[in-house]
Amino acid sequence: MIKKLLLAFMSKYGWMSLVFGTVALFLPMPFNYFGMMAINYALCLLGLSIALIIHEWGHWIFTRLAGEYPKRIVIGTGHMLKRTHFFKSKLNLNSKFEGGYVMLNISDGKYYRLKTFVAVLGGPLVNIAIGIAVITMVPFSTDFSKTITFSLWFGYMQLLIGLANLLPLRRKINGFPMDFDGRIILNILLGKYKKEASSDAIDLSLEGDDYVAEHRYNEALVKFQECLKICSESGPTITCALQFNIGLCYFHLGDYDEALHILKDVENQLAAKELEYLVAYLYNLYANIYLVQGDMEQATAMGQQALQLLPELDPIRHTWGCILVENEEWDRGEEILSPQMDFDYVNSATLLSAMYLALVYQQNGKLNKKDRCWEFVQRNLAELNLVDKVIYERILLKLITK
Repeated sequence: MIKKLLLAFMSKYGWMSLVFGTVALFLPMPFNYFGMMAINYALCLLGLSIALIIHEWGHWIFTRLAGEYPKRIVIGTGHMLKRTHFFKSKLNLNSKFEGGYVMLNISDGKYYRLKTFVAVLGGPLVNIAIGIAVITMVPFSTDFSKTITFSLWFGYMQLLIGLANLLPLRRKINGFPMDFDGRIILNILLGKYKKEASSDAIDLSLEGDDYVAEHRYNEALVKFQECLKICSESGPTITCALQFNIGLCYFHLGDYDEALHILKDVENQLAAKELEYLVAYLYNLYANIYLVQGDMEQATAMGQQALQLLPELDPIRHTWGCILVENEEWDRGEEILSPQMDFDYVNSATLLSAMYLALVYQQNGKLNKKDRCWEFVQRNLAELNLVDKVIYERILLKLITK
């Protein structure tokens, strides 16, 4: 867990730069110049992660000062590291501290807007206060080859994150539009702020995601269906995303016909321009359904369409890698799946990658690599969901017969 937390703060290349830079400081010139630059590069990455974390905890602190508890705190993106509770708030820690958000839970009443203002302002305010304090106490420098520019990475980085979040913009969380801190603050000051129904919908959607991650697809299905009822009058962007998640649940519950039926309804609504982002995900889920059913002709056709739309998206590349191995295109499948294999994380993606790579390595005579992948799968059989088990039985049979 410690290793995962360290890599969440900064990639392995950042830590390697920090180690190299520290060693190089003790070497003669010009190596110590390069060492100092490597240290500054690492501190830049570390400073950004710390600023983002401080921002989210700023929201939590000021929400408590307003007498409330946030409903959910999400730190980072990527693989799930830990789901837990912090006092009365749900806390999600992900594998890359490159973002996050806080779901507020301000009770209705006379001071609703004031409490919301305090809670929302807290994130940027803490960033800006820490940034000003560091800049005031530490001399500013941009000479990366001769000194550690502490004030730049831990002062101005805080200011950057704080001020960026004060921009009156919107973003999407689980497909739902949500205001940036700056937009909420501006609307409160102008007297235009109203509690968005989408906040309740987002929370239901996130709870559904939690259940999906825990392989509790029946509970996830209920949450997504409740969310769809709340958003029944919303535009197609939200309703289609929720129908997609409902179809995903039926897929993992083994009801492939119902999943395909729901996805066909979604597909009929995808002509709207604002739904273009969902098309690739839809084709990718089609490809997964046909892959599990063993219909490789349909799986290949759908996988190709998804890949053409979003060729760099990891889940789509993962599905395409599995399809390539099923089609016995061993080298191409290995080329895609091998970079995605991470033995530090146990989830459906890594387990399926390990299964298919084991088959590739056996076919190519790389038996040590095959054994490592298959041992990873065997150690984590309890983590396989229904779909994973179907693939597992198929791969196991191929490993025995090939």
